[in-house]
Amino acid sequence: MCLRRAVFFTGAILVAVCAAAQDSRAESSAAGVAAQSLYTSDLGAPTAIAAPDRHRPAALTPLYAGYAGLNVADMDSTRRALGNGNARENNPAAGALGGGLVMMSAKAAVTAAVIVAGEKMRKKHPKAAVGFVAALDAVMAVVVLHNYDVARGR
Repeated sequence: MCLRRAVFFTGAILVAVCAAAQDSRAESSAAGVAAQSLYTSDLGAPTAIAAPDRHRPAALTPLYAGYAGLNVADMDSTRRALGNGNARENNPAAGALGGGLVMMSAKAAVTAAVIVAGEKMRKKHPKAAVGFVAALDAVMAVVVLHNYDVARGR
């Protein structure tokens, strides 16, 4: 049951990301000519404002946000599962780091590392970067759903 919900949840995220990517492509192509005038002076020389990166897949930003949100949900679901006595922490890093602010800082560091890795990857392999972050989102979604199931006593 948990796997079925995880697949559904991940599919819903991917559909939403693809829809957002399509919307942003349509908006960017319509506004591309108008926006170009904002980034050049009257003589055609570039100004200090940098032009938006046109090689960035539109799906990456929502995927990064989803990964960050899933990490927050992982913290909450883990706390709930451990709090009601239905689970025990098997992650050796969690025992070494303790809980609370230290664990949140570690999650934030991992999230930042995923974003940096995705950004480095997207420069040469944009489709692989989207797949990489989408796969991490899917794994985190499964972990979060499992933790909430354990927290409910299932």
